[in-house]
Amino acid sequence: MSTPTAAPRRIARPRTLSRRRLLAQVPALGALMAAGCSRDVYVPPHVRGGLVGAADVLTMSTNRLLLRDQPLAREYGPEDIAPDFPTWGQTNPDDDEYQRHRREGFRDWRLPVGGLVGRPTSFSLDDIRRLPSRTQITAHVCEQGWSAIAEWTGAPLLRVLEAAGGLKPEARYVMLDTVDGWYEGIDLFEVVHPQTILAYGLNGGDLPVGNGAPLRLRVERQCGYKNLKFLKSIQAVDSMAGFGRGTGGINSDWGFHWYAGVYGPAGAPRGCRLYRRGGRRGRTGIERVRRPGDRIDDFRERAARIPTNLSCTPETPGRSGVLRAVRPPGGISRGRPGCR
Repeated sequence: MSTPTAAPRRIARPRTLSRRRLLAQVPALGALMAAGCSRDVYVPPHVRGGLVGAADVLTMSTNRLLLRDQPLAREYGPEDIAPDFPTWGQTNPDDDEYQRHRREGFRDWRLPVGGLVGRPTSFSLDDIRRLPSRTQITAHVCEQGWSAIAEWTGAPLLRVLEAAGGLKPEARYVMLDTVDGWYEGIDLFEVVHPQTILAYGLNGGDLPVGNGAPLRLRVERQCGYKNLKFLKSIQAVDSMAGFGRGTGGINSDWGFHWYAGVYGPAGAPRGCRLYRRGGRRGRTGIERVRRPGDRIDDFRERAARIPTNLSCTPETPGRSGVLRAVRPPGGISRGRPGCR
């Protein structure tokens, strides 16, 4: 029995939150959004058919309703930082121009920002470093079953767009392209969020190549695959049509959810924290939180049995509870879209 595709669209405008009320509660968003664009806050740019599409809309609209006051994702203390933030997927693009920039320390690297902005501009890394910056200690939550806490420093995406003359009224999304051929779009609700930054620093130093140097996106309230590495260009657009299959990004083109939100109103992430590889070859440590009554020997034994091709998820949310090892569906993929 098929599900009418029109049904999910009725969820797109919750009656309990009018556009006027939303814009009043999120002033920065109201300044950027064009008239009639409130639907974009609640509905992905491409709605899939059937129950999957209905779930997409219900998840996004409910989450956005709960996040209407634009709360911050949870931030941690320095003691929570994982000593070695994992590298995942592409770690050194096989691109001649990128390799030249890497050898030169990204001295002549440029980031074009264009499309529906007032003054299309090409920024150097120093230009971006001169903009107001933000440092945040947050959890990178991978849909493939792992997470890690790190300190990121960078310029808020909104500040970069303002330096390019600001968004034109018809802009509805910002599309980011990467050196290795990835592309992802985010809507203005995420663009204006203070924790959405273009990061050039990791854990107090320059962003390493393996983590996306010289610049990567951090959109802290969404899954890792939305946090693109190796940024190549940014453009403000009024539609996702013409980019890949028109679903809003390479991951949704492959069937992932376009809206990849992982934070509820309390900002508690799912997942667990990786720490430095142990001395035993072929093993990696997964930090767990001991429960009252756990014998320390049992706790250590569990921690030593996690092989490198497994990841972990919590049996209970937040930072408490026992964490268990699970194999991500289909295994860990490195040759197709997924976590960054």
